Amino acid sequence: MFLSEETLRLKFRNKIYIPLTAKSRRKKLKSEDFTVISNNCWGGTVYESYGIQKRSPTVGMFIMPEDYLKLVSALDVYIKYPLKFIPSEQSKWKSVLCHKSNWNTYLIGQLGDIELHMLHYHDENVALKKWNSRIQRINWNRIIYKFNDQNGATPEQIKKFMDMPLKNRLCFVASADFQVSDSVIVIKQPSRYVNGIMASREPFGKTKYIDMNKFINGLGE
Repeated sequence: MFLSEETLRLKFRNKIYIPLTAKSRRKKLKSEDFTVISNNCWGGTVYESYGIQKRSPTVGMFIMPEDYLKLVSALDVYIKYPLKFIPSEQSKWKSVLCHKSNWNTYLIGQLGDIELHMLHYHDENVALKKWNSRIQRINWNRIIYKFNDQNGATPEQIKKFMDMPLKNRLCFVASADFQVSDSVIVIKQPSRYVNGIMASREPFGKTKYIDMNKFINGLGE
């Protein structure tokens, strides 16, 4: 079975590097109580990189750019909607996502008019239980909002995100064409990857791009 470069990078990161380094990384945190609202699985990676409890309902999923912007613009409203599940055939993003190899293999949740593509969930009861329990763990005073240029995000959507009145905001992109402000972080990756930043390239811990330990410790200040 052929494994892509991205798959190999993710396997090494998730199965070897993070487990070996999480404990030492966790010592750099002043508090483990923070919430990440991310448009992809980066939030889960951050929690796992410290080996701490996940305090976000959006881990283990991706959210299309348009829907993510709606979610973070009114998170306190959307989070009160009951989580429902829809078949893939009813997804408003079917025409965009149906060509992907994992299409129709995971749950799709719905909060009002937005969809949650729950990549790592296959049982509705498990997904609903985790969603509801993690909602209760949200720390509204220490939230990180993270967006990127995946899933067809446009420079206009990146700019809209950067213009939102969100206190703790991060945006990672793979092309300088998407650097609509100095606060957008451009991550270098092979030029052959043209569909947004690779998940394996998004930073956590302390890197040359950002010191996430320092960023998290500064939440709420």
